[in-house]
Amino acid sequence: MGVRGPDLALVDGPPVQADIALLDENIDECADPPLMGSSIAAELRMLGFRGIIVLLTASPTSQITELQQMPQIDLAFDKSSGLPVIAAAIKKLFAQRSGVHEAASI
Repeated sequence: MGVRGPDLALVDGPPVQADIALLDENIDECADPPLMGSSIAAELRMLGFRGIIVLLTASPTSQITELQQMPQIDLAFDKSSGLPVIAAAIKKLFAQRSGVHEAASI
């Protein structure tokens, strides 16, 4: 983490958090214990991450609903959701959190 200049070199200054973490829910279901994006999201929150956490999954709608209700998850989508839909939801939530009003779409 940190701020990078146009040449991608780290710029002096304190490290900064990412604005968004995009995670797959089922990272490694065969691991013991299984490695799940929702668990990583919970750990990120415990470590002080304040950005937007988005989970993607190919699981049934019922599991997506469960993920959306978890306090550590901001947005959850089926992997088949179109990127414009996901991007619009992220942009809207980011604008709400930062107090920025979105420009009207033409």
